[in-house]
Amino acid sequence: MRKLTLHIIQEKECRRFVVTNNAGKMFIITEVLYIILDLKHRQALSDQAIANYLNSTYLTYNYTATEIDEIIAEAMKRITDHPVPGKKRRSSSYIYFRFPLLSKRQLPIICNPLRGLFACKVLLGLSVLSTVICLVFFYNEGEVSALLHPEQKLAKMTIFNLVISYFSFLLIILIHEIGHASAVLASGMEPKEIGFGIYLIFPVLYTDVSETWALESGKRTVIDFAGIYFQLLVNLILIAGYHLFSHHPLVFILICANTTSLVCSLNPFFRYDGYWLYSDYFGLHNLKKRSWELLKIIAYRRSPVRLHPRPLVCYAFLNLFFWISLYMKVVLLIIY
Repeated sequence: MRKLTLHIIQEKECRRFVVTNNAGKMFIITEVLYIILDLKHRQALSDQAIANYLNSTYLTYNYTATEIDEIIAEAMKRITDHPVPGKKRRSSSYIYFRFPLLSKRQLPIICNPLRGLFACKVLLGLSVLSTVICLVFFYNEGEVSALLHPEQKLAKMTIFNLVISYFSFLLIILIHEIGHASAVLASGMEPKEIGFGIYLIFPVLYTDVSETWALESGKRTVIDFAGIYFQLLVNLILIAGYHLFSHHPLVFILICANTTSLVCSLNPFFRYDGYWLYSDYFGLHNLKKRSWELLKIIAYRRSPVRLHPRPLVCYAFLNLFFWISLYMKVVLLIIY
C-alpha cells in the first residue's frame, strides 16, 4: 500500500478523520474507512483479520474479506493521484491560473516576526480595539457624510494620488494574505505560498493553507480570521494617519476601500474568509456542496429538517436566498 498519513482531529462535538496521500493532498473519510486503512497500513493485518475486527466492533453489519479488499481498492483509487494518460485532470481548487508570488522559503522571513500578534490576549484585544475605533471613526458625522458621498473626496485627488491609492490598496490585500500565512506559522505549521489567481472571473491573491486541515477547528478559525484581523490593524494605522495628515482625501479613500474589502471578506456565500470561518467554526466541511444537497433532500422530502445540523440548515436557506436575490438584481439591471 502506498504511503498514507492518517489523522484524527477532535472538533467541538465530534471527531474528524483525515487521510493525506504522498502528494500532500488531504481527504476527509468515515470512521470505518479510517479503521480499515489504519489496520491495513499501520498494522499490516490481512483483509480477513480486518473484517473480523469490524464485525466484533460494529454488530450492525457482517463484513467479509472480499468487501474489505473492495473498500480499500476504491479508497486508494480516490485518494492516490493517478492521472489518466491523454486526459487532463480537473483541478479541485476553486482558484485557477495560480501564479506564486512568495514561496514557502520566503514566507517565514516575513511572517515569523508577526507571530506574537496571535497570542490569545493580543489577538482578542487588538481585534476589539481596532473594530471599536473603526466604528467610532465611521459614526463620526463628518466621516459618514463623506462615506456616503465619496465623490467629494475623489474630486480633491490628483491622478498621481489615484495611482498611489490603487497600488496602496494592492499592498493592503497582500498584507491580508500575510496575515493568513502568519497565523499558519503561529499554529505550528508552514504556509506553502502566497500567490495570484482567478476566482470565478475575478483576480485574487491567495494563501495556500491546505495543510491546516490537520489542525483542530479553533486554530483553523484563527487562521480564517487572520486576514481580516490584519486589515483591521491596517485601518488603525490609516485612521491615525488620516488625523495626522489633516484629513487627506487619499488616506480616507484607502480607509474606505480597506473597510469595504474586509466587510466583503466576511460574506459567507462566496468562498471568502467568512465562508471558511462559518465552515470551520461549526465543523461543516464541504459547506457549499452539503448546503445544496440538503436543499434537494428537503425539496424531495427525503429527510426532516430537524435531523440536520441547525447551522447547516440556516446556511442552506440563507445561501439560497442570497443567490436568488443576486440573480434577480442582475436580471433587473440588464432589463432596466
